[in-house]
Amino acid sequence: MKEVNRFSISDIADITGIKSATLRIWEQRYQIIHAKRSASNIRYYDDFDLRIFLNISCLIENGFKISKIAEMSDAQRVEIIQTLSLHQLNAPTVIQELIEQTLSLNEQSFKTTIQTCIKELGLMETMLQCVYPFLSRVGLLWQTGLIAPAQEHFATSLIKQRLIVAIDELPIPDSSIKNKFILFLPEGEFHEIALLLAQFMVRANGFQSLYLGQNLPIPYVQEVVASYDANYIITILTNDLGTEFITNLMQDMSSRFPAATILLAGSAVTTHSPKPMKNCVPLCAIDDLHAFIAENIKN
Repeated sequence: MKEVNRFSISDIADITGIKSATLRIWEQRYQIIHAKRSASNIRYYDDFDLRIFLNISCLIENGFKISKIAEMSDAQRVEIIQTLSLHQLNAPTVIQELIEQTLSLNEQSFKTTIQTCIKELGLMETMLQCVYPFLSRVGLLWQTGLIAPAQEHFATSLIKQRLIVAIDELPIPDSSIKNKFILFLPEGEFHEIALLLAQFMVRANGFQSLYLGQNLPIPYVQEVVASYDANYIITILTNDLGTEFITNLMQDMSSRFPAATILLAGSAVTTHSPKPMKNCVPLCAIDDLHAFIAENIKN
C-alpha cells in the first residue's frame, strides 16, 4: 500500500481529472504549487496540495482561466467555490467538494453538501446527477489505493443514512394499494445504496414494500414472497460475475417467483445487458427503474 498522505503527480491527475502534463505546465508556468521531495529525492504532494488542486479543478470546471486562478490566494479560491455552491449549484462542483470532504473525513461539510443538493434538486436528481458520479469516482480511487477503505465507508455510510431518513419521512403507504414490492440484494451483494434508492422510489410512488436488505439467498426470499403477496421484486447487481451468472440468476428467480414481475438493475446489468426473460425485466440504470415504476405501475 502506498505511503499515506503522499501523492504523485499521476495520483493528483487521477483524483482531479486534470492531465499530468497539464499539471506540470501549470506548476512551471504559474508556480501555484511546488512538489515536495522525499528523503530519496522523489517528488510528491501532500493533503494540503491535493486540496489546492481540487479547488483549482473545481474553478476550471466552472469556467475560470488558470491565469486568473493563479493570481488568487487559496483562501480566495475557497471563498469563490463556496459562493458557487450557494448560487450556482452544479454537479462538477458538488463532486469535487464531496471528494475533498471524503479525503478529510469532514462529516458536517459532507452532510451539508448533500442536504444543499437535495434542497435544490430533490433527492432523486441529487443521487443521479451528483452522488452516483461521485461514487463512481470514489470506486476508481479506491481501486488504485488513492482513497482508503475507511474513507470510502465513511462516504457511503453517510449517504445510506440520508436515504434512510428520506424514506422514513415519506407517508405510510395505504394498505389498500394492490401492488406490493419486495426489495433485496442476492447472496454476495452488499452495496445497499441503489437498493435504498429503489425503496425510496417505491415509497414515493405510494406503494407498499418489504425491504429485506443485503446478501440474502434466493430461497430465503422465496419463503416470504407468497405470504407477502408481492407483485414486484426488485434486486440490484453490482458484482460482475458475467453474463452466464446473470442469466442463470434470472432463470432461477423466474421459476421461483412466477406470479411476480422481477426488476433487475445495477452496474452488472448495465455491463452485460441480458435479454428480458418471461417475467424478468433487466433495466440498464437506476433511473430506468425510476421511469419503469412511475410509468408502468399504477395504484
